[in-house]
Amino acid sequence: MRESGGGIRIGAIAMLGVAAFAIMAVAALSISHAQLATAPWPMFRYNLAHTGLSPYDTSANPGLQKWALETDTAMWASAAIGSDGTIYVGSLASLDAVNPDGTLKWAFSSVDGGFVESTPAIGADGTIYVASEDYLYAVNPDGTLKWAFSSWGSLPFVESSPAIGSDGTIYVGSYDGLYAVNPDGSQKWWFDSGPVYSSPAIGTDGTVYFGYYFGALLAVNPDGTLKWEFDATAGYGINSSPAIAADGTIYVDSEDGHLYALTDGGQGTVTQKWAFPNCGGDSSPAIGADGTIYVASAADGYLYALTDGGQVTVTQKWAFNIGYSTDSSPAVGADGTIYVGSGGTLYAVTDNGTSGAIEKWTFATGNSDFRYSSPAISADGTIYIASLDNPSLGAYLYAVGIPSPTATATVSPTATATRTATATATATQTATPTATVTATPTATATATATATATATSTPTATPTATLTATPTATVTPVAATIVISPAQIGFGRRRVGSTTVKSGKISAKKANKSQVLIEGISVSGNDYAWDTATSTCFVGQLLGAGHSCSIAIKFTPSAVTKGESDPGQLIVTTDAEVEKPSGGRIPLKGGGKPAP
Repeated sequence: MRESGGGIRIGAIAMLGVAAFAIMAVAALSISHAQLATAPWPMFRYNLAHTGLSPYDTSANPGLQKWALETDTAMWASAAIGSDGTIYVGSLASLDAVNPDGTLKWAFSSVDGGFVESTPAIGADGTIYVASEDYLYAVNPDGTLKWAFSSWGSLPFVESSPAIGSDGTIYVGSYDGLYAVNPDGSQKWWFDSGPVYSSPAIGTDGTVYFGYYFGALLAVNPDGTLKWEFDATAGYGINSSPAIAADGTIYVDSEDGHLYALTDGGQGTVTQKWAFPNCGGDSSPAIGADGTIYVASAADGYLYALTDGGQVTVTQKWAFNIGYSTDSSPAVGADGTIYVGSGGTLYAVTDNGTSGAIEKWTFATGNSDFRYSSPAISADGTIYIASLDNPSLGAYLYAVGIPSPTATATVSPTATATRTATATATATQTATPTATVTATPTATATATATATATATSTPTATPTATLTATPTATVTPVAATIVISPAQIGFGRRRVGSTTVKSGKISAKKANKSQVLIEGISVSGNDYAWDTATSTCFVGQLLGAGHSCSIAIKFTPSAVTKGESDPGQLIVTTDAEVEKPSGGRIPLKGGGKPAP
């Protein structure tokens, strides 16, 4: 791994007079506009520390559906909420702005037509920053494009959600590393780390913390240089986003099945406090007001509550069964209620200390999948969460809270009018008749002539048809593309004999024909470890450009090999001329650990 600076080195330049002052004032104004908005939920995990802790009380939320907005595709992204209550969420190839009443305000279509899977970050001036497959976009509050940033050629963005630093810098992960972008859309620096799915968290000193796909948590200085690297995950990736506690402790979930607690000791120094097992996955931890750490496990389908006891000490307060493995990250209301999605259910849980967790309520739709989207909390206590539904049924953004009362019409009595007749006297004049003499005319006979017309037919000329050949235009074929995401599916270490299922998706993009045919779906590797559990993708399926289907992969380790993984591969063949990744293949990665 190499470091990359690329920032502008500022020297000592003498700036004199009013003109210089004006330049500095304009620059300061530009930076302040790019700072994070003061809003109910302005970015992924609420704040730069990624605590997932809302300042708003949700105790009155009864868990009822206020509304559900249907979109034309499945949603993988999580919502952000602006200062005026507008909800922003990514879908197929657009960023959707939704009014608090559930009506669509506007939809910004991405230039590249790529999926918008990241959670937007909202600036203080209302600018919305969101990543798609090929660009980082800055979108004005009215839904128009402000600028689009791309400098990595054929290496597109992944699902990393942008973060806005206190100095206005926008940080976002891509397939080729972490980018720092200035408020005007120019590149500040690039850190070459390899694929970054994690959304960066930012410490009070400006340190940027993020995980990368090849297994480490990185701390990068504000100038783009490496501060330190923590790698104790045996090559397993860190796709979840770190959370930073009030005392500076960094918590991050790893694909190796552990939640790590780390202490930043300064340049070149990082210390592991403890590692809690039974976790793993892409779910990011949340931190409650009392310091309790909440993390959802992709390994065993539980929501864990942990107490940090200091060096080498962590205590499990409770484990609450949410039924399915999940990548949804918990959110916590100011009243202490924890919200997390799993399977088709949104859970509201109360922390009852060491006595355990109490289920407050559950919200289920029957057909939706909350495993990827994370809850966002609004100022009135409403919970917004997007679904990954069966494509034939549509996808939805749900608002869960107190439904608006239904207006009842009240019939007012009808007044009866009384009409009063008024008589009017009219004087009548009597006419005197006048005698009239009438003359009788004498009739005169008039002769009538009858004319007979003879019609003569005129022959009609027969036209001669002339055929003119029209040249046929030659169509230049445009390569169809399929995209399999994520670019690798990692399972971490799973107990021998247990089965874990994770989903990916296959999408068609920029096709030169209306549909792309899926000709084959298979996995290679250890036949006992890897298998497909197709969700909505199937052989013979036709995908239109810009549409997708989901596919589930099952991993069942049968052996334990310390420090090694059990590699596999998902192979998708289509009639597309070009497949992405090359050959329609993505790696599968997982390992076994002893059964309890």
